[in-house]
Amino acid sequence: ASYSSPVIVELAGRRQLLLHAAVALEAHDPETGEFLWEFPWSNEYDNNCSQPVVIDAAKGHVVVSSGYGRGAALIEVQ
Repeated sequence: ASYSSPVIVELAGRRQLLLHAAVALEAHDPETGEFLWEFPWSNEYDNNCSQPVVIDAAKGHVVVSSGYGRGAALIEVQ
């Protein structure tokens, strides 16, 4: 389960659909649905409500966060 909305972003020169699912942030090709990558991220309840935030698209920097004491992480997509 997830309560965040999918978002289309440009990261590291590639258009991607980000989905913050129950246990990971996932990226897919928005045209084909092809799975591109994932970053394991969740909380003790496996429900993510926050949107991933692109900090620097050219460098592939994205902030992922979650509630319930989980905090946040800055990831780099290459």
